[in-house]
Amino acid sequence: QSSKGAYSEKNNTIILYDNTYIVLEDETSLEANKLTWKGSDKDIVAEDNVRIRKNSEMLANADKCIISSGYDKFKIIGKTQTKIFEKKEK
Repeated sequence: QSSKGAYSEKNNTIILYDNTYIVLEDETSLEANKLTWKGSDKDIVAEDNVRIRKNSEMLANADKCIISSGYDKFKIIGKTQTKIFEKKEK
């Protein structure tokens, strides 16, 4: 979901602006002020006030994040902070 968005048919690009929030299949959530998608075979770029949360295991804040096209890896760039939490046994 996002407050604003734009689509360029010429460039096959979707850009989401302001309060963008997505959830991946593994329940990893990502919030950012700008997210750019250029096709299913291209990396996704999230920029400006990026926050990534993976269940209760990890929390990362960054200026920029590049998510692999397979949604299985990401790289955080710029001013970053990452917190890793121990899994609690049940």
